Amino acid sequence: MHLLDENGLIILIAVFGLAMLAITIVFGRGLGHHSIDGFILANRDVPWWLGGPSVAASWTWAIALMVSVQLAYQNGLAGAFWFIAPNICAVLIFVWLAPKLRKALPQGYSLPEWMLYRTGSKGVVAIYLIVFGFYQVMAVTVQIYAGGHLLSAATGVSVQYLMPALLVITLSYTLLSGLQASIVTDLVQLVVLLLIAGATIAIVLASGSALLDLNGVTSSGGINPFDPSFALTVGLITTIGLMSGAIGDQQLWQRALALRSGDVRKGFLFGAMLFALIPTGLSLIGFYASGMHGSLIFPQGIDEGMVGFVVVQQVAPAAIAIAFLMMILAGLSSTLDSGLMAWVSLAAMIRQKLWQTAPTALTEHHLSVKASRFHMLVLAAIGLILGYAVESIPGFSLKYLWWFMNTMGASVAVPTLLSLTWQRLTGRGVIVGSGINLVVGLPVVAYASATENNTLLAVTYSLILAISALSCYAFRSRTNTSLASNR
Repeated sequence: MHLLDENGLIILIAVFGLAMLAITIVFGRGLGHHSIDGFILANRDVPWWLGGPSVAASWTWAIALMVSVQLAYQNGLAGAFWFIAPNICAVLIFVWLAPKLRKALPQGYSLPEWMLYRTGSKGVVAIYLIVFGFYQVMAVTVQIYAGGHLLSAATGVSVQYLMPALLVITLSYTLLSGLQASIVTDLVQLVVLLLIAGATIAIVLASGSALLDLNGVTSSGGINPFDPSFALTVGLITTIGLMSGAIGDQQLWQRALALRSGDVRKGFLFGAMLFALIPTGLSLIGFYASGMHGSLIFPQGIDEGMVGFVVVQQVAPAAIAIAFLMMILAGLSSTLDSGLMAWVSLAAMIRQKLWQTAPTALTEHHLSVKASRFHMLVLAAIGLILGYAVESIPGFSLKYLWWFMNTMGASVAVPTLLSLTWQRLTGRGVIVGSGINLVVGLPVVAYASATENNTLLAVTYSLILAISALSCYAFRSRTNTSLASNR
């Protein structure tokens, strides 16, 4: 039996969409959306208390809300730890890195733009635009695909109809006021998410159907996160993947450039603290699911990736299960609108063809708000096409896109860190290392992932970071130069 019928789902989506649109009109419209700086970066004047929730919300991918429960259920405390800790550290690293970019590129729009200014290399720019652009395509595809499947499981409505509906909701308010709308709605969505998650966790734990089980239901993982057989494979893979993912995600760099210059560090620290509450709290539902494993009933067509929803629907009142759906909707919308805006900040560079311009002219941008909205619609179309491809093409799966994304992110993680901390970085070092990693690393990661060879996958990810570091060192500049230099 489905939780909601088609009419109930329409009401749920309509209420959520109208609420976000009303909030945008009241708090976002007129706050800089006529200027490009206002539309893309909220006039670079976001306070830490507003930027922090936006950081947390944009980093809370819809699929992560489900994975945090799934890993706790399957792999126990070890699985939860190696998902939660790297996720938090991925945001905390920006407490150190974000102020550096804000100071080095005070009038810039994106991390790829900084890499041009830092190296003066067209090849570096091309690599970074491909990697960063792909991340935002994934941000759209993953949100609508995962969210569409969850809502379909709860209602029986076809995923084919739900994916465009989720896109329309987010576009309706993001097209209006750009990043200002994204940041303001992020705050509301995070509050909704935290309140519903807290209430759901309390009600599930109080239902008395089971006790928390920290061992998980599989033979992998268990109660000890530092068991070498798990920590050096799954733990290492998730740590490199999540940390690289944050560094390769323009959404977080965009917030670094949008926060007030004196509030960048506080904003990311506050964001990390808020984000930590989400996977940590939701993992309790996973431990609870592990405890009731023998009596847990998965409806036909629903796999363990949706174990959180299955538990809530089985032990909590229907109203709480519906609220849980609203929580997922809030999480996916916050990342979806952030992905759309991050794509626009990258498009500012592509449209202006800044690689043909002298680095001293990088502050001269002429991308219009109208063009920004067009680029947003382009990304929405690409994400929807990929979502339909994953759903409709036999043998094509979302996991293949994940393999590309993680490998691409790891390939640029080290050069990005060095660009902000090491004076001798050169474009050649970035291109050689990243090129080797993409050409050799992608097929190896694909093979290791397809065969579920975690040892090979952990070794490959480690080598990707090592090759990048060695290449950057081998082709280093022979003299110390300022980080503001383009060579």
